[in-house]
Amino acid sequence: MRNETAIIIGITVFLVAFLAVQHFFPRTEYVVDGIRILSKENPKNAIARIAGRADVVMKLEAPGENSSNICVIQMASEITKALASVNKTPAIYANDANSTKCLFIGNKSVDCPDGSTKGLILVQMGSCNCIKIEGSVLEINGDKRFMCETENAKKISSMIGYAVSG
Repeated sequence: MRNETAIIIGITVFLVAFLAVQHFFPRTEYVVDGIRILSKENPKNAIARIAGRADVVMKLEAPGENSSNICVIQMASEITKALASVNKTPAIYANDANSTKCLFIGNKSVDCPDGSTKGLILVQMGSCNCIKIEGSVLEINGDKRFMCETENAKKISSMIGYAVSG
């Protein structure tokens, strides 16, 4: 009897916690052209709001010196092309994921933009293989396979270009 009560209480606590997390931290998942998008709001509107700013910033974050860096650069260059096609020119920063300093135009070392920056596009290595949209940050996050796949870069840049174009 004692074990059954403990099991019922445990399940009840788990369910209440699970439902509370779902209620207070909703995240909706969309799949567009095979690319997963995690966003609490309409993805097209969110992408347009972030990437369509006149002062849009792009930050490339790579894990030190390794072969994954070229994939981050490839993804960022496709996104930059899409933004240029709608007359947007992002300020581009690059940094090692372990540093708080970024390289800016002319290899100047400056403080990196962070989540408080309005209109931040973050391109980084990770395990999500998706686009995450939270607040004023549009994050493209993926492993080497995801980032190096030219088709993924073209799909993501097309989504951004389409959203920003209106």
